[in-house]
Amino acid sequence: MDIVTSTDKNFVMPLGVMLQSLVINNPEENVKVYVIVDRSVTDIDKQNLSMIVRQRKGNDIVFYMIDVSKASYYRLFMTDFLPENLDKVLYLDGDMIIRHNLVDLWNINIDGYAIAGVMDQCEASISNYNRMHYRPELGYFNAGMLLLNLKYWREHNAKKQFLEMIEMEPEKITFHDQDVLNYIFRDKKLRLPLKYNVQTSFYHKVKYVEFDYW
Repeated sequence: MDIVTSTDKNFVMPLGVMLQSLVINNPEENVKVYVIVDRSVTDIDKQNLSMIVRQRKGNDIVFYMIDVSKASYYRLFMTDFLPENLDKVLYLDGDMIIRHNLVDLWNINIDGYAIAGVMDQCEASISNYNRMHYRPELGYFNAGMLLLNLKYWREHNAKKQFLEMIEMEPEKITFHDQDVLNYIFRDKKLRLPLKYNVQTSFYHKVKYVEFDYW
């Protein structure tokens, strides 16, 4: 199981909690974690995170340093630095808690799709669709947990599409790479059950919740 995540110095501790929950709840799986960091993350930080992942034999962790200026868009460039033989990865934000085994999620077939994710807690907010100019019924996903088909990205030169949007249509972008991914893959995504990325607003009273399409 190939996991991608990220952190800077300020987020090392929460990421450590996420990784601990990942290891505890996936005791039978060999997990390899690819961590994207900037220069604020120290060697001691890396050692501490490595100890968490490698407490189970068979697990491994790799760190990738990125330019700080690209930090908000690093997910768009995954095919540049991740191994070319990785066709699929599971991206997890560092502020998540893993409560169950991830095998069922990992094994979801995403052939023919660029990405799989759970709707955003503000998915019905019309401002997203007005800003990016696509139909609301296509939905808007949250980028905190994503199953990514990197083989599809390479075959369809997704990076070029990302860069063209950033350079030519910056007015469409408010939420950094989350907006870019939603727009470029608006009709190439697989919608996943809510249980795979439970967000705070899912617990609000119905009249306060802003999702209805998915």
